[in-house]
Amino acid sequence: PADLRLATTRDFSVEEAALTGESTAVEKLAERVLPEDAALAERVNMAYMGTSVTRGRAVALVVATGPFTELGRIGALIRSTDREETPLEQRLEKLGKLILVVCLAISALLFVIGMIVGGQSWTTLLLTAVSLAVAAIPEGLPAITTITLALGMQRMAQRGAIVRKLPAVETLGSASVICSDKTGTLTQNRMTVARLVLPGGAQWALHPAQPAAPAFATLIETGILACAPLPFDPMEKALHALGPDQGAGRQLAQSYGLRPDLLAMSNAWRTDGNACVVAAKGAPEAIGKLCGMGAGELAELRQRVDALAREGLRVLGVARADADPDRLPESQRDFPFRFCGLIGFADPLRPEVRDAVAECRSAGIRVVMITGDHKLTAVAIAKELGLWDEGAIALTGSELEKLNDDALERRIDSVRVFARVTAEQKLRIVKAFKARGHVVAMTGDGVNDAP
Repeated sequence: PADLRLATTRDFSVEEAALTGESTAVEKLAERVLPEDAALAERVNMAYMGTSVTRGRAVALVVATGPFTELGRIGALIRSTDREETPLEQRLEKLGKLILVVCLAISALLFVIGMIVGGQSWTTLLLTAVSLAVAAIPEGLPAITTITLALGMQRMAQRGAIVRKLPAVETLGSASVICSDKTGTLTQNRMTVARLVLPGGAQWALHPAQPAAPAFATLIETGILACAPLPFDPMEKALHALGPDQGAGRQLAQSYGLRPDLLAMSNAWRTDGNACVVAAKGAPEAIGKLCGMGAGELAELRQRVDALAREGLRVLGVARADADPDRLPESQRDFPFRFCGLIGFADPLRPEVRDAVAECRSAGIRVVMITGDHKLTAVAIAKELGLWDEGAIALTGSELEKLNDDALERRIDSVRVFARVTAEQKLRIVKAFKARGHVVAMTGDGVNDAP
């Protein structure tokens, strides 16, 4: 119900897609200290009004309510945007002024000629000039325009698109740029496991009808055991979909957080006999540190994660350890974890999106992706969709913040992806395109798309 500064967290994560565009739940960590200018999507020590807890517990201090929350600021942005005339209204206004000037000029000219030639009183000439001006002005133009737009609205309805305001029909036809949100608009906002990577580098690309090779069974089982038994998080649901029977025969002994400086969660499971398996998953680098990796191993791990991110995948690291169940409370930070591998998740594209993008491009309309997701992930999806051109660039919200309006306008025509941006920045991007003479359409399903 309010914006919160987290005081303590335990395996706590929040789904913030509507506010930030982040496609997966964000692991929160109360102990993390961040710079004041940290982007909204990176504030792991905060929780915001209008978002949903997917897992864990937290104690927090209310720091903002009502209009002072991030959601409230978006509401203020919506109220502050002025209603602008559509391209059709602007052209009709120019046409109307032109017709008026021409008619008045002709009427005045006829009046002057009549006065020079003579033969008629000035009152008769004035009446003739005014009558000509009134007759020449097309009073039926607004009615004809309205009928034409109504026919356009009807055609749109036949194609499954409902138009709320008549002028929007013509504006849509004039659009030269479409700014599109990614999560839930271009993609399905439904995570699936797309890639499994073992510590040695062996990979397995998963397909819906193709099960994983036996060598990856331990990685899958450990990933599932590290999830909540009844998952709400999209990535945990995707893991459970791989093999709901992987955790069969095990009894959950304890669920707890690891070291407070680690973005990871873990579960301890009792196995047959007096033994216990502890499964952990989380940010790959955090899992690497948990397993005692050295600087060289961590650098190699980062390279693998970056390679997967460039393919548009979100990546989790997975580790497991064997422990004495009687010593769980006292030894939970000192388990001898071994690294099991990486799991890459994809948010599948909507099946109709590629064709829609191709159709827009053939019509001369540029499609630009604006997302709260990671830059590498967004670029990979843009390439898959066919948005990316030779010489195209991607900008993050922090990079955007360093550009003044003039610098942004100079670069805007080359940008195809904006990543990690806020609602205020989305509004600024649209204004920059408009300053370059474009008619801009915006599409999205999040609260942060509303302004």
